[in-house]
Amino acid sequence: MKKFFALTIAAFISMLSLNLFAGECTGLSLDWSKFAQYNYANRYRVDSADYEKSLIMTLNQSGSVLPGTYDLGSKGNSDLNCTECVLAYTDPDDEGYFTKTFFQKSGTLKVDEVDAKFNIKGTISVVLAEFEFGEEDDDTNVYFLDDGACLEIESASFDSGVCVPDCTGKICGDDGCGGTCGEGCGDLACSEDQKSCVEYECTQITLGKISDAYADADYGEYSYNFNHTPAVVSSDYTTFELYDVIEAGEYDLADTNYTDCTVCMQLFEETTVDDEGSMTGIGRRYFQKSGKVNVTSFNDATGAINASLNKVRLVEVTVDSSTWISTEVAGGKCYDIKDVTFSYPAGNDTGSDPADTGDTGSDPADTGDTGSNPDDTADTDDTEVPGDTTDTEVPGDTGSAPSDGTDATPSDDDAASDDDATPEKEDKDSSGCSVVTL
Repeated sequence: MKKFFALTIAAFISMLSLNLFAGECTGLSLDWSKFAQYNYANRYRVDSADYEKSLIMTLNQSGSVLPGTYDLGSKGNSDLNCTECVLAYTDPDDEGYFTKTFFQKSGTLKVDEVDAKFNIKGTISVVLAEFEFGEEDDDTNVYFLDDGACLEIESASFDSGVCVPDCTGKICGDDGCGGTCGEGCGDLACSEDQKSCVEYECTQITLGKISDAYADADYGEYSYNFNHTPAVVSSDYTTFELYDVIEAGEYDLADTNYTDCTVCMQLFEETTVDDEGSMTGIGRRYFQKSGKVNVTSFNDATGAINASLNKVRLVEVTVDSSTWISTEVAGGKCYDIKDVTFSYPAGNDTGSDPADTGDTGSDPADTGDTGSNPDDTADTDDTEVPGDTTDTEVPGDTGSAPSDGTDATPSDDDAASDDDATPEKEDKDSSGCSVVTL
């Protein structure tokens, strides 16, 4: 009896302290009409009307965003390793950097709807307390300040623009939300009005020699760029990309998507470049529809490759900048690549030490290298691909993940849809692909 009474008193005191804590909180007023995705498919942001306060919400860091009700105060959401994370920022300084940061103490997040592009609709109630960051390798990594402020959202509704599919009168093609109307057309093309499946009318192109290449053995990322003819403008190019270390063998390009392909082919058409030759825009983009790639040899350390393309077809697509899902354009253009065998570096052998034609040394080198040092004047194979304009993080961002919670300000410029000079493939979370800059 005494034990039960003691537990009852303790529970009452705990409830009282929670009520007092909540009562001391300041209401966080935000303009929820401007709630939208921010930088990543599963990250969302909303500001106050005067931009003096901001809230950033990140959902399901380890996978797809799903409808459901989530406890923001659960053990799994108690630090920056949270699955569902809500952070608020206030008190910007003269340069616009927020000086106070808040993290969830308790609350409920309810996601009612999620579309194919991870736009969400739902409600939230949350209490957030001011905190400071722990050390980078600290498992706790959130330390609430004893004299820190407290913010509260009693109840708010949000909608980042959940897409409603439209397939009225359509049997194929894009439904407007990243999905497909009907059962699709298989090996046929969807007509421009999306009411019938028709034969493709493709133009054949011929690939020239590899003009640029990029290899990153640490991340298993490789790309090889070809000029092709005919081309709409001289700067158009076709690219062969690998997003993993592959073995020699045959790879089927059919039934693949850019968001998760390992062996990928793209074509960029009607490209524009600046005075320095860096790409500033594209008119049309194409992705593989069918065909096969036969890899004779591949050296993952150097990127040296011998391969051939057989009956490869590329069709016009759009690529979502958040999810990297490629969607075929109904009535779009189509290209067939003339069968070709290619190698990088040009003329490399298929032994354990690939080298360019004319290399009489023991190391891989460009044509004309007659020594044993691949880094002599004639060797140019370490040149970066023109057009790479690496994103610059805003000062204060010390994390490498989209939800590291360590941004000093939510106004960094690491958005997937930023204005880099060339298209980039974003780091993939659970889908497996990594960044390759073309």
